[in-house]
Amino acid sequence: MPANDLTCTETFTFNNYTLTVAKTGTGAGTITGPNIACGLTCG
Repeated sequence: MPANDLTCTETFTFNNYTLTVAKTGTGAGTITGPNIACGLTCG
């Protein structure tokens, strides 16, 4: 049986979304994640 070579090429497109965070109330917490840099305004 002859060997069959198969080539596959895939292209992915990723969407970028804007995340808006508003601090309200008197609670506390931490916002973390890749590419999140909000400094002291998030704490």
